Amino acid sequence: MSSYHDTVVKVLVLMVYTNSKTFHVYKFVGGKPIKPKLGNFPDMTVEQARAEATKMLGDISKGEPVVSRRILKPTGALTLAELFDRYIEEYAQHHCTTWAETQKNFRRYFDIWLSAPIDTITRNEVQQHMNFLGRTRGHHTANRSYDDLRAVYSWGTKYGVFFGANPCTNITKFKTRARERFIRPDEFENFLEALRGEKNVPFRDYVYLSLFTGARQANVLSMRWDQIDFDLGLWHIPITKNKESQTIPLTDLALKVLNDRYDKRKKKLTSGFSRALAQRAMLLNRKLLGANS
Repeated sequence: MSSYHDTVVKVLVLMVYTNSKTFHVYKFVGGKPIKPKLGNFPDMTVEQARAEATKMLGDISKGEPVVSRRILKPTGALTLAELFDRYIEEYAQHHCTTWAETQKNFRRYFDIWLSAPIDTITRNEVQQHMNFLGRTRGHHTANRSYDDLRAVYSWGTKYGVFFGANPCTNITKFKTRARERFIRPDEFENFLEALRGEKNVPFRDYVYLSLFTGARQANVLSMRWDQIDFDLGLWHIPITKNKESQTIPLTDLALKVLNDRYDKRKKKLTSGFSRALAQRAMLLNRKLLGANS
């Protein structure tokens, strides 16, 4: 094997083997040499190789994962976008209340593979992409994204849509610490004092009901008056995150908040909360409990 360096794009190398000639980028990254393949000569011209090498240098400078370019030949397999759309339409929409958010995040974090046939994505590429997401988007985001990709491939295998080796097996996830932070008994009085002085009544009531019911944020925000039985003191949630109904007993304090809001309602079907209130509640919690929250 012999190699020839380009005089225009210095990192571009043509490697000549007995039966083939291939273009590569040869560069040191993090003190180690990398040699990703760009394509075969003469299928790829010198001009095309220079353009690809220049683009890859840009990817390296941005810290993006760099892998050998593959000429994707028709395999008869679905693309990742096609498999994902079927997963959403045939499974997620019927079993996952957060499918719309999953759909948005999947297309955001796996856009580089959406047009690729599902049997051409390798385990090494998945691991490199997870490492890249961990560096640029955070460990929690990388782990959640990986779980979504694995779920899509697993669904495809289970229902006979995908027959290859699952590229999501044996991937190393990031170790993360739980984000839970609870109000300690000695902090609770300060928390309630701040609530009592809150002038934004919908915000105050949202926090009260969240505390008094222990319900999920999404359920409190979507609470409707026709779900509340004031006589029996019950709140019937028709569908939860687990796609099941739930009935929550209401304490006297929760009923007082709801009665006050009901008397002041303006012919609205809902209890009048917005997602902005939930975001403000989290900010208040961090402010009161300090940086460790």
